[in-house]
Amino acid sequence: ESNRFTIDYNWVINQNKSSIEEIAKRIRSTARRRGYRSRRELVGAFASFVQSLKYRVPRDYRLNGKNEKILTAGAMMPLETLAIGWGDCDSKSMLFAALVQSIDLVDVCFIVMDEHLFAGVILKTNPDDQTIRHNDKDWVLIELTDYWPLGRVPQDRFNDVVQGNYKVVELSN
Repeated sequence: ESNRFTIDYNWVINQNKSSIEEIAKRIRSTARRRGYRSRRELVGAFASFVQSLKYRVPRDYRLNGKNEKILTAGAMMPLETLAIGWGDCDSKSMLFAALVQSIDLVDVCFIVMDEHLFAGVILKTNPDDQTIRHNDKDWVLIELTDYWPLGRVPQDRFNDVVQGNYKVVELSN
């Protein structure tokens, strides 16, 4: 497709961290009140929060006030995803990254495939975690489109990882 373009994930997340920081602090304090203490438990609380939003794919464009098309690559800004309560793999992953990075909870990368995207985080790994090694670091995989535990992604997606059918976008913090 000639009109394909890619999203500058770092730009989107850095533009949205300050507007989402108060929400992230609220999620963190709620998780702590419920007994979540370790970094892994807190990251899990943020992942569960984002996973609880409905999965839906946005359109590749919007109309502005003059009925002109604005290309979006099918992604939404983190605050918008939060406000409307749904998003696709890109939108939900960017929301997750903006939330956890706004409070410096964990480093995040995106594992980008042809038709999908999920996140990786730097955490102490558990023996059954699915991980990738990138830049001499082990990244624990997180699927944010549906309820998956930290360190687990759908088997077909993990097969793609094993076969090397992905690229990593490491997010700056």
